[in-house]
Amino acid sequence: MTITETRKRKRTVTTTTETVTVSKGAAAENYRHSKAKKNPATKVPSSTDDAIPAASTKLLELLPDVCWTAILSFASSSELSQSIPSVCKTFGSICNEYDQYLWKPRCEDLWSDKVKSSYEPFLNDESLSYCQKYNMSVADSKRCDLSAEELCSFSWAFRFKANAGSYWINSIDPYWLHLKNIATNDATTNTVKNTTTTGSSNNRGASTTTTTEDNSNNNNNNSSNANNNNTTTSLSLNSNTNIPHMIRRFKNNGNVHNPSGPKQDVLESRAAALNMDIKWKLTKTRTYQDGTIKNGNYLSLPRYPSSGIERTNDWGWTMQNQLVAFVYPAQNLLSLHNQLENDIDRWM
Repeated sequence: MTITETRKRKRTVTTTTETVTVSKGAAAENYRHSKAKKNPATKVPSSTDDAIPAASTKLLELLPDVCWTAILSFASSSELSQSIPSVCKTFGSICNEYDQYLWKPRCEDLWSDKVKSSYEPFLNDESLSYCQKYNMSVADSKRCDLSAEELCSFSWAFRFKANAGSYWINSIDPYWLHLKNIATNDATTNTVKNTTTTGSSNNRGASTTTTTEDNSNNNNNNSSNANNNNTTTSLSLNSNTNIPHMIRRFKNNGNVHNPSGPKQDVLESRAAALNMDIKWKLTKTRTYQDGTIKNGNYLSLPRYPSSGIERTNDWGWTMQNQLVAFVYPAQNLLSLHNQLENDIDRWM
């Protein structure tokens, strides 16, 4: 065998070996991918330690961080706080370094129509990033575990529900007396449509219509007048309407204070005349009329059924039962009118 033939034979053997090696590698890769298709939970091993291929990594380096920040600003808040930082080190670094640019506008937009006291602790905490401020305030807005400190720091609007009876709403409660005066002063028709917003904090302009019938005249005359006039008067009572109401403050010593203003409300004057101290207590259970005991967050007051503590859509608070309601802030009284009046049965 000549030298030339020997070299040709070696080249053939080498080529054959490489071909076999490549074939085995391709077969293994095809096997992994076919297995992943059959079982989606099977993770296909990556050829690199990072999830992003080398070519894409070079592309990341080509764009400055400012550009990537502008691009990432279009992501949703959940993606920006959970998914994107874990994609690669570059994205994680951008999310941390440009936190104020990415998250401050989101915080401002989120808090724009919310009760200030609900997000103020996070806003003023300089140790938190804006991403943390956003997520922690959202989580806290779902909390119904009202603390004693919060209870005592708020000025609560108090009113009776119509379910309490005509005596309370027609003789005692300035909230209902004001609504009654509005209906009485309407000279156009005996049917008054009070337009009030529901409990939605995201769209305070959205309204529903509640019709109150005045039965002081004969029903036949009412029908005749309505047909002849063919008109009704709509009174727009928005959430920012200043409406009279009773005020309740809860003191740290466990007493309830009624600072309703220069003129005492009826309940306040009666309590003062009888030298009565009304004690409050936050509890975790409530006993219903049928003897059922339910867990939750409640305010207990003497002579009243315990009031359930809940949050509103604008991150405010309500404490209510089938007879009365406490609302914070007071400007939500009208916007929550229908919601509170229709929420009776579950407290019985």
